[in-house]
Amino acid sequence: ISSLKNKLYDIESINNQISSNILINNTENKSYKFISENKKENLELPPSNILFVCAADNYIEVFYVNKNNELEKKLIRSKIKTIENDVHNNFLVKTHRSYLCNLKNVSKISKIQNNYFLNFDTYNLKTPVSSQNIEHVFNELNQKTFLFAPKVIFRPKIVLFTTKNATIPLFF
Repeated sequence: ISSLKNKLYDIESINNQISSNILINNTENKSYKFISENKKENLELPPSNILFVCAADNYIEVFYVNKNNELEKKLIRSKIKTIENDVHNNFLVKTHRSYLCNLKNVSKISKIQNNYFLNFDTYNLKTPVSSQNIEHVFNELNQKTFLFAPKVIFRPKIVLFTTKNATIPLFF
């Protein structure tokens, strides 16, 4: 029973962190630089402004929030694998073969039929989570250190997601 209460508390904490969207992040003052393969195009942004990166053939589309809090996207000639393997990338998580997402900016997780999506509600966007990556994504969400406002009360709907290797609590 004690273990179950701890898991329930963990789930509530994760939901609080998503709903309040406040993250303790040591890289907040630094910026991340997307560099094109031909080194002619660059995009330098604070990690907190980056929502996700999407593969588009030999290009990537970077979806980010500009200084005026408006959604923008930029096409850069690079491969998503290059960004995924970059040692300076400690905030983008592979959620799908074509997507890397900044989990800090996820507002909620939704399930439509048997498909999971990460929602960025402020900008009315959602990205898919593949069945191969869902366990990894939820583990990443569970391992992040979040700070949330103590007055936020959020009662999650708890569903246990079972894979071959583990049972992971999902929160909605």
